[in-house]
Amino acid sequence: MRVTNPALSVIFIAVLGTISSANAADCNQLTPTLGNGSSDQYFELEFEPIQSGQKHKLTSFADRLSGKWQGVQSESLCKGHFTKPTSQDFQYRVHAEISENFSGAIRLEAEKESRRKVKLEKVYLSPTTNQSNNLWQTGTITFSGPNSIIFSDIYHTRSARVAFNSERNSVRTVEELKRVTLLDNTLTIDRQTYVNGYLVSQDAWQLERH
Repeated sequence: MRVTNPALSVIFIAVLGTISSANAADCNQLTPTLGNGSSDQYFELEFEPIQSGQKHKLTSFADRLSGKWQGVQSESLCKGHFTKPTSQDFQYRVHAEISENFSGAIRLEAEKESRRKVKLEKVYLSPTTNQSNNLWQTGTITFSGPNSIIFSDIYHTRSARVAFNSERNSVRTVEELKRVTLLDNTLTIDRQTYVNGYLVSQDAWQLERH
């Protein structure tokens, strides 16, 4: 797999610098949702269906996103003990396709290459109740102008192994905040993932229509 646009090499370096420079101190960062004082609602989820007006806007935005994309992704994962975390950084060149699934959720399927190793990733940009192993889920959508949407997706899931900020066989509250911005043929995705209220990973995607 190759990224054929020479300009993407410059973007690749820029994206890596943006996310890597601040990672080490961020692993214990509290989610903005809890920072707003809504702790009871955060851990006791209530399903909130998408409103009809939002659904129309979301469908229109999904149509604009649909298709094939290529570009770069930078990812930082929190590792180690919660009291003394470290970050592990990864960089990928990406070929991706975005579509709507049968339930109307916006889905990104990516083939990511790093050091001649290829891995696959599937990302639901909009809230969906069809992810496996979820016990319950809620989500909100915030339209930030005609070209940007912020998706907040919170769900409970059972941890089969020890992970950062969670015990084995425990029920975790997972939150994903995703800002998706589309300007002409350029797509940016910024994602932060929190477990039990604290940051465990963040990544940035910079894509161009292929």
